[in-house]
Amino acid sequence: MSVPPSPSSSRGQTVLQPEYFTSNLFVDNLRRDIVSLIRLYRERYFQSSNHPFALFKRTWLSQRWQWLLFKVFDSRSRDTFLTVTLRLFLEKTIATEDPLTRTTALFGFYTFFYSQPKDTAPPLHAVSHVPIPMDHYGSLKELPASLTTPELEPLQPYAATVLSMLVNDGVFYILPCSSLSANNPRDLPREEVVDETAADVPLESGKRKRGRPSQHDKAKKSKAALDRLEKILGMPYGRLDDDPTRDQYLKRKGQMLDKVLSTEEGKSAVERASDGVLEGLRKAKGLIEGEGHSGLERAERAKAKGRLLDMLT
Repeated sequence: MSVPPSPSSSRGQTVLQPEYFTSNLFVDNLRRDIVSLIRLYRERYFQSSNHPFALFKRTWLSQRWQWLLFKVFDSRSRDTFLTVTLRLFLEKTIATEDPLTRTTALFGFYTFFYSQPKDTAPPLHAVSHVPIPMDHYGSLKELPASLTTPELEPLQPYAATVLSMLVNDGVFYILPCSSLSANNPRDLPREEVVDETAADVPLESGKRKRGRPSQHDKAKKSKAALDRLEKILGMPYGRLDDDPTRDQYLKRKGQMLDKVLSTEEGKSAVERASDGVLEGLRKAKGLIEGEGHSGLERAERAKAKGRLLDMLT
């Protein structure tokens, strides 16, 4: 007995692939969000430095960061999502950043890591260790000691407590020095997603695929034709009387001529230029047979009026 194949009764769910979370679509936007979070906390901290960690939690909740953990549920994609997000927070704790930025990023790393849901049904994947280069880890442990200025001193005990908890829980997975690029992926973003439009893809002339064009090729060709049409429609056409560019040119040319002709040296220069133009037109007329030599007569009339440059309108 043979059972014929049949479609399944339920459709598969759409799942974001891990490559999305290492691409510029996710990485660049999350970096901007982290910078925005740090900037907002900085503004609020300098307004009131009392209870700095409680202030950070209020800032975190006001920007709805608590919902980021529920962005993806597929275990494979979720692992990449969590690892990349925590790595981007750690990026802002490097020694080249200012102490307040480093401390705020450390608070964000701590909050995001310990907010991972556990003991859920169905279970949600959570990361237990976060890779960090050895030199980065060493500078991070020295962060509380750098918060010695009067403005940043209230942050010192909170930074020390948060860092101590992370170290004691074995959160950090120590990698070789950052100069060896031991992170995986080596750099973020790893994938660059380009907004591909038909206008960016050159149409091959003289080469055609065999068979009928696919729907994708037809759509690409139609999009290219539409883009060309829109570009043509956007181009200025004709010689409009109310063209502000033309009016501005005539005004500037008149000002220039008035200034040049106000001196004897300028008048003689214009005279020499006019004679040169006429001489060139006479030579051209002698070389060309046939009709259509009205340009010379027009130039001679303009020269007789002393304003040969009036032809340039």
